[in-house]
Amino acid sequence: MLDEDTDEVVDVVLLWWREGDGDLVDTLMDAIASLAEDGVIWVLTPKTGRPDTCCPPKSPSRRRRRA
Repeated sequence: MLDEDTDEVVDVVLLWWREGDGDLVDTLMDAIASLAEDGVIWVLTPKTGRPDTCCPPKSPSRRRRRA
């Protein structure tokens, strides 16, 4: 396991992300810099309804069309 300051190329990046952790896009861009060409990034967040949930689900539109 390496920290975010490594210069090594990695195959997998695992991020734990909460609401107050700053800008997720900036962190993902930083992660891509040390990611292998065929590497993957996994972002984990607190379960919906828990403190610090960063990405609350958007409810789908429930409009119905009438003929």
